[in-house]
Amino acid sequence: MHPKNNIPDKCTELVRFMGYDSAKTFGLIVKEIVELQGHEGLKVLEKAMIEKGRIAAKKMKSSGAKINSFMDFGRLYGMSQQGITNSIISPTKMEIISPNEVVLVHTSCTKYNAWCSLGLSDELIKETCRIYFLATEILFKELFPDAQMTKERLLPNGDQTCNIRFKR
Repeated sequence: MHPKNNIPDKCTELVRFMGYDSAKTFGLIVKEIVELQGHEGLKVLEKAMIEKGRIAAKKMKSSGAKINSFMDFGRLYGMSQQGITNSIISPTKMEIISPNEVVLVHTSCTKYNAWCSLGLSDELIKETCRIYFLATEILFKELFPDAQMTKERLLPNGDQTCNIRFKR
C-alpha cells in the first residue's frame, strides 16, 4: 500500500507509469515544437497550459468547496486525481511555516526524470518544466490573487530538491 493514500502497490506502479508516460509525451511535444518552429513555437503550448490552469481554477471554484487557506487548497487539490497522482509520482514534504506560508519540497520528480531520459538538453528541460508548471501557477493565482508562489529550488537547475513557497 502507498503510505500517503492507501492505494494498492499495483495501482501505485500503474500511476507511476502513467505519470512517466504522460511527462515523456509532453517532453516529446516540446522537443518537436522546438525542432520545427524554434523556441517561438512554444508560445502556443504556453497559452494552452495557462488555459489549463484557468479551467482548473474555475472547476475548483464551482465545486462549492471553501478555499480560504492554503490548507483548504491542499486538502481539495490533494484529494483530486491530479493531487493523488502527484503524491505518488513526486515524493513531497510540506513544511508549514504558518497558516499563510507553506513550502512544498519535492525530493524527486517523475516528470524531470522522464525529460532527462529523452536526452533533452539542460536548457530544454528547464523550459519544459517552466511551461508545464504554468498551469499550476495560474491555478494558484486565480484562487489566491493576493498570494505569491516562488520556485526557490528546482531539480532542472541542479538543485537536490524542488522547493516551492506559497505565501500571503
